[in-house]
Amino acid sequence: MILRRVIDAIREQSWLTVSVELALVAVGVLIALQADNWNRERGFRELEIQYLERLYDDMQDSLRQQLNYREWNSDQLSAQQVVITALRRGTLLEDERPDFQRGLAYVGDVNAPSRQWGTVEELKSTGNLAIIRDIELRKMLARTDADYLRVRQFLAKKERGIVAIQVELQKHFAPRFKFGFDNLENLSLDYDFDALSSDREFQNLLSHADLSSQTIDGFFAILIERTRALRDRIGVLLGKPPAASAD
Repeated sequence: MILRRVIDAIREQSWLTVSVELALVAVGVLIALQADNWNRERGFRELEIQYLERLYDDMQDSLRQQLNYREWNSDQLSAQQVVITALRRGTLLEDERPDFQRGLAYVGDVNAPSRQWGTVEELKSTGNLAIIRDIELRKMLARTDADYLRVRQFLAKKERGIVAIQVELQKHFAPRFKFGFDNLENLSLDYDFDALSSDREFQNLLSHADLSSQTIDGFFAILIERTRALRDRIGVLLGKPPAASAD
């Protein structure tokens, strides 16, 4: 209809009418384009919120799992120190026997850094990372991702070294195990404490395994702090209340 009126106005040389009609067309096009842009922008923002919520849940789940794994690490590293101290001292106190047994049986068995990174991988693979408008968060994600991959390569060598040491150490004691829900309570060892306390090579290998496992756990501690920082940053963007300091 507008086009017909414009053509009729041109024939009648009614240039004012032509100008008004063309202006109305231009304004209509601009409004339509702006509305489309608004709709697209709203869609992007809704998608951003969805991704932020998923990232927050991933960080929460990762942090919960990491803290549980490090609880094992803490107990195991403490038990390994009991083994090293007792052997160097040459005596094993009665109340040290449970930790000595655990430390010896599971020497070097600590959890390596781990994470739940599915949402980040999806953002990377789909090219949607730019949907996250917060530049600082994107930097934190990229830095944590790069550092994690680099550290995992380094720790893989440590883990292989621990396995090789465990093979040698396990030649000096024999486990007696009865399956149960609590494996620690159902495990006992046959070992000659006097022989182990005078075996310098055994103690050196034990110390190397302990050092490597402490290194692994140290990087785990760094990852936990990075995960907590990411969780808190995402929480701020979502307007969530600060999480409890203990988690």
